[in-house]
Order: sequence, then C-alpha cells, then structure tokens
Amino acid sequence: MNGGLTIKFIAYLAQDAGRPTAQHNLSRVDWIKESGKEGRSLKEIFAHPKHYKNPQADLNYDLQKKYIKIKVQK
Repeated sequence: MNGGLTIKFIAYLAQDAGRPTAQHNLSRVDWIKESGKEGRSLKEIFAHPKHYKNPQADLNYDLQKKYIKIKVQK
C-alpha cells in the first residue's frame, strides 16, 4: 500500500543540477521538463520507450546525475 501517494519524476533545476550532454540524455530530460511541476509517472515512463528504453537503468542514471528528482504527491 502506498497510502494514496503518487511518485512522479520532475526535472532537477537546483544550482547543482547535472547538465546532460549526450543527445539521448538531453532528450529524456527535455521530455521530463515538458511535464513541468506535474512530472511524469512511472506508468508514463514505462509507456514511452522512445526516451526510456531501459527505464530502471535510465531513471537510476538520471537521478544519480541529478538530471531529475522524485516528487511524492498525495
């Protein structure tokens, strides 16, 4: 049970945010940014193989490099 919480992924915009340089990483981050403060859900990401061919690895990489961050919503 998640207690009615939703996990979303949003662009990381702080000063220490990573800056992707590879085109495929730029594409993923731009796609996440398009969603604004609302973010992208795991369901959306898994249904979008154009940017997330290997969602688990790609999300881990993007989080580790501070390209994106997790947003938890009620």
